[in-house]
Amino acid sequence: GIRHRVFVISEPEDIQTMLGVKRSAVYNFLAQVYRDHGPFLVHKIGTMYRIPKESIDNWFYGKKTEK
Repeated sequence: GIRHRVFVISEPEDIQTMLGVKRSAVYNFLAQVYRDHGPFLVHKIGTMYRIPKESIDNWFYGKKTEK
């Protein structure tokens, strides 16, 4: 059969709430993370950013991830 994977994605607004910073600061930070390929995974689709929740959570809580 066909396997389906469920991805939980965070949006910039979620990160704004998590970090307690202004919207513009979040977008500047995500642009830098996207450019630098880290410290967590950021997908850019057009002008939208999407971040796998596990990736941002691991960074925020200081957990190491396997590459």
